[in-house]
Amino acid sequence: MSEETPGARTDTAARARPGERAPAASEASNEQRSPLMGSLSERTGNSAASSSPCSSEIRRELQLRVAARVACTEAEGPGRRFAVWVQGCDLRCPGCCNPEFFAREGGESLAVAALADELRAARDLHAITGLTVLGGEPSEQAEAVAALCRAARELGLSTIVFTGRTHAELQALTEMRALLDAADTLVDGRFDARRREPPDGRRWIGSTNQQIVHLTPRHADPAQWRGRNHVELQIDAAGRITGHGAPDILRRVLKNMS
Repeated sequence: MSEETPGARTDTAARARPGERAPAASEASNEQRSPLMGSLSERTGNSAASSSPCSSEIRRELQLRVAARVACTEAEGPGRRFAVWVQGCDLRCPGCCNPEFFAREGGESLAVAALADELRAARDLHAITGLTVLGGEPSEQAEAVAALCRAARELGLSTIVFTGRTHAELQALTEMRALLDAADTLVDGRFDARRREPPDGRRWIGSTNQQIVHLTPRHADPAQWRGRNHVELQIDAAGRITGHGAPDILRRVLKNMS
């Protein structure tokens, strides 16, 4: 089911809310890095590379408060993607799978220019095809998120932003214009735990009241949003294991690991 909105193609959907931490190495045994990576999805849009590691438009002092990030994942949107979870959310939807990302003082403050450099490195090393920004609430750091999305586009990458605010709400705010201009697709609307997306529904989706709003054609093919959800486990240099992907599946995985 879909409807058309001015300047955008909109498909009814709900957003996927990723990110839970698995037990630390001292709490669980036989834990290894095992990202569940599938085959590389088709590239979309302009794949031309920028010769600069980050956008010349990014102010060197521009910062983004980040809760977590993954350089290469296939659990947060079509294809291989760089995923960034921003810190801070005033919406605080009941039942959100990332309540630890609500507080604004959490996470770490990172230069957007440095994140853009990480994007380029991930593109060159992992052949990622896009950037996904989740939260937390990306619209509460609209300037920095827009700058990061513009840098991604300069690198030939697509951009998907998961937001608890609706497309109409963002359109009504002048300060959100740059964010809307820099996103290829929004997955919008508050998560409603009473209206969870069914297991056979669309991928990366949380509740049926939300929408996928295609601001460009890059991810407008409905086939890109169909298929089975999965989770990935990754380990950082300090040996800490994190999991992300479909929340319900991830909870079962973490329970079995504990």
